[in-house]
Amino acid sequence: MVKNTNKHIKSIPRMFEQVTQQIIDHIDSTPLEPGQKLPTERQLSELLQVSRSSVREGIKVLELLRFLDSKQGEGTFVASSPPYMIPSRVINKTIPMPELEHYFEVALMCAKTIILSFLKSEEPLPDQQERDSFWENFYQVVSSFGKRLPNPYFHSLWEESYQLLTANQYFERKQQPFEWSELDTAIQKRDLQKIFYLLDLVGISGS
Repeated sequence: MVKNTNKHIKSIPRMFEQVTQQIIDHIDSTPLEPGQKLPTERQLSELLQVSRSSVREGIKVLELLRFLDSKQGEGTFVASSPPYMIPSRVINKTIPMPELEHYFEVALMCAKTIILSFLKSEEPLPDQQERDSFWENFYQVVSSFGKRLPNPYFHSLWEESYQLLTANQYFERKQQPFEWSELDTAIQKRDLQKIFYLLDLVGISGS
């Protein structure tokens, strides 16, 4: 019987992975807050004792993951990365309709939680400017409520899911479930029973 001698062997991180982790460690240990500027590639190269090309690769990875934000002519800045990130959205991958329906279910779940939690808080309703379509109005309301909740993760997951759906033209193919004024009126009256009923209709509206 041949023994498996490789089961305890750990994979060695590639150089750009090591440098990416070193940059994150530098940000945490300094510490650098969101909005603060990262040292230049040359400075990071000297500080981390790695090549500038490796630093450049590490920065690109962190930009993709939205830990960093580079502005032309200004430099690279620490960003407030979202707690949830959908890989297909990061790499701009086209998603088939059946999968988009699953993402819509997740988005709607977050929307229900956000709307009902906000209205139960009895905070004053933020001003809204009416948009052209049902889905634009729906997005505006859910996002404005989500920003005001004490748990920001619902809002983050809602934004990631909604932006993914928008990028894949989902709402251009999604039927309007009813007139926006119906949900808007229920929200203004804080009629939770009517809102819950209408949000269920949003979930079963066809494509």
